Amino acid sequence: MGREPEKPIGREAAARLVIIQEQDFVTARQLHAFLARELGFPDYYGGNFAALADCLGDIDSTTRIVLMPDRDTRKAHWFDTFVRVIVRAAEDNPFLAVTRHVVKP
Repeated sequence: MGREPEKPIGREAAARLVIIQEQDFVTARQLHAFLARELGFPDYYGGNFAALADCLGDIDSTTRIVLMPDRDTRKAHWFDTFVRVIVRAAEDNPFLAVTRHVVKP
């Protein structure tokens, strides 16, 4: 019998990756629903930017969020607010990391 591969331990074992491409969301409501599902927010999550900041502050396992704003076809004015909220949360929560990539057509 072969050896089982080593399993990650500690923070690496709980690591999550969430990729958010601006072009995938027509409304902020769609984005909030996606985040609630992907990040396991509680049922009482309010689906607004204040509630998002609160829930991001409660994340207690390593989570990386990749933001992909679409600079060439900007249509979602609320996406900039979302980016500010999520970057601020990452500054305050050591379990949360945010990376930004600009999407080009």
